[in-house]
Amino acid sequence: MMTSRQFYVALAVLAMSALAGGLLGDWLLPGRTAWAQAESRPLEPPPTQAASAAKEVRAERFILVDGTGQKRAILAVLSGDPILSLMDAAGQPRVILTVMGGDPRLWLDDGAGHMRVRLGLIDGEPGLWLADAAGQNRVVLGSVKTEDTRTGAIIKYPISTISLFTETGRGLWQAP
Repeated sequence: MMTSRQFYVALAVLAMSALAGGLLGDWLLPGRTAWAQAESRPLEPPPTQAASAAKEVRAERFILVDGTGQKRAILAVLSGDPILSLMDAAGQPRVILTVMGGDPRLWLDDGAGHMRVRLGLIDGEPGLWLADAAGQNRVVLGSVKTEDTRTGAIIKYPISTISLFTETGRGLWQAP
């Protein structure tokens, strides 16, 4: 158990450490505050920096770069749909999160330009698509449409379907 003297000494050491750490951090890692503001409308007075920064930052596109200036993330609205793209060190998109036509989707890229994993809703129905290195779907969990090779008819399977495909995209196995 601490005595009250030990408590006050520990409290003083903690306060001095916090002050020293803050001063040292500011000296070693100086930085400036960035302010992003939209132009004021003609009938509105311009907002103060503190007021607008405390509430929101508005832009059509944000680009996050690393220390070398390489793009590492983009947050934007494309064709009316929001999209977040995360890039690898070479600047290649590797993770994409979006909402297209009201349906959320997540895509994982292999770095060679092929979407290898897709998860999301299409027309309101959930699905998981796993693709090979060539980008060909090999496993689909969820509703899938296939063409009957004998009749040419399009068959839509229920959401509970598991489908396996060959490297050419031909159906290999399905359940149920």
